[in-house]
Amino acid sequence: MATIELAGATSRTRGRWALRDVRLAVADGELLAVVGPSGAGKTTLLRLVAGLEDLAGGDLLIDGVSVTGVPTSSRDLAMVVQDAALLPHLDVRRNLAFPLRLRRMPPAEVAARVEAGAQVLGIRQLLDRRPDTLSAGEQQMGAIGRVTVRRPSAYLMDEPLAALDPRERDRVRTELRRYVDDARVTTLYATNDQREAMALADRIAVLRDGCLVEVGAPGELYARPRSVFTAAFLGEPGMVLLRGRLEAGGRRAFVRVGGADVEIGPLPDALRRAWDAREVIAGLRAEHLALATADGGTPATVEAVEVLGATNLVHVSLDGAPAESPRVAVRVEPSTRPGRGTPVRVLATPARVHLFDPDGERSFWHGEPAT
Repeated sequence: MATIELAGATSRTRGRWALRDVRLAVADGELLAVVGPSGAGKTTLLRLVAGLEDLAGGDLLIDGVSVTGVPTSSRDLAMVVQDAALLPHLDVRRNLAFPLRLRRMPPAEVAARVEAGAQVLGIRQLLDRRPDTLSAGEQQMGAIGRVTVRRPSAYLMDEPLAALDPRERDRVRTELRRYVDDARVTTLYATNDQREAMALADRIAVLRDGCLVEVGAPGELYARPRSVFTAAFLGEPGMVLLRGRLEAGGRRAFVRVGGADVEIGPLPDALRRAWDAREVIAGLRAEHLALATADGGTPATVEAVEVLGATNLVHVSLDGAPAESPRVAVRVEPSTRPGRGTPVRVLATPARVHLFDPDGERSFWHGEPAT
């Protein structure tokens, strides 16, 4: 296993900055997921670590030693991409053995590594089958097996589940999580699927336009995001962000979004004094909202209902809010299914409202009880 460190890593692609001054460290045995939308720089970051692209600035260290300029073959890394890299004319057993034989490893050791790798990944039943008889998920697990038997110091996984259908993706993700727990091999894992990152990673690094936004444990980033970008990117659905004016001078504090008031509960005196009557962005998660049946809450109108099985998502527009304000999603019981146009009242859990500065780059409140 190994540590990986990007020290101010910078890259230019076709005349534009693909990565800008990225400072990121992956601990020994850690799975760190790199997330962000398409074009954020995830693949570029992995290719820099692999030695497939050159740094335009900064440094890259493996186990504390600079590998800038060191060829890919000398870095002892293994890369998995989204398209299963299995040789079609060989069964899975021989596919797994192929890179070991290229290294002229003794046949007995090759056989032992293949059996051990297949056992850990749960694919022993696939060893004697050819790729064209496997599902897409089974092929991808075989491709992962092909790199794991090499026992590299670290893995680089570039959206390895992206080509799978949702059911296969869920199954393979579960198998991969089990393998990661057992193997504890240093892994950089790039994906634009935040659910995948939340399920697999020890920590998540969020990229936007080639810049590192923030890094943290999945639960930490979900519960206490430092920026609106992270808040909206993580979660299904992402956090709803409402721009308005904080009114904190009276007994209750609320954010006024046009003509709609969203109550946010008690705030500490110092925060009230600093932010009263100033523009803020309020963040609300669907599971921290409810449809109120009595007085209280914010008047709203139902726009659509998504039936998801275990829960429903009710999408509402806040009465009096500006037309450009986003709809608010409220997670409710499956028995709750109001019709479009139904007037409702939306009640936020005060202790779960998030507040960000007007630029959305810094959070200053995550609903902690006032002291």
